[in-house]
Amino acid sequence: MMRYRFRLQQVLHVRTIERDRAVGEVAQARAELRRAEHRTAEARRIYESMPEPDGTDIFELQSQMRVRNLLVDAIAAAKAAEAQQHLVVEERLAVWTEADKKVRLLEELDQRSRERHDALVLASQQQELDDLVTSRRAAAGAAS
Repeated sequence: MMRYRFRLQQVLHVRTIERDRAVGEVAQARAELRRAEHRTAEARRIYESMPEPDGTDIFELQSQMRVRNLLVDAIAAAKAAEAQQHLVVEERLAVWTEADKKVRLLEELDQRSRERHDALVLASQQQELDDLVTSRRAAAGAAS
């Protein structure tokens, strides 16, 4: 009896590893996105929790305004980092999608090849049975 062997098994194995790595990279990018979102929220919270300047001392007012400006810059930088990380997540998702597509195509090819092999094995077995029955009839006919 013929054994089934998928000739592209090693390619499928490599593609599966690539897909698994892509999944890990997506998870890592999403985790970094969550950290960026947290940094943005934290900078906003700090900015919003600052007391309003009372305006009694000009030096204190200037100091508070510098701190506020620094916090505004920090919020803007955190938002930019967050936007950049969104792009990284989208890029990693695209890579994962492509890797997953390659694996699914190879798996479908394997499935079709396996089904074709099974059909050939069944046809071969049927032929053997037909040959056996035909030879028995011929032997029975010759004996009579």
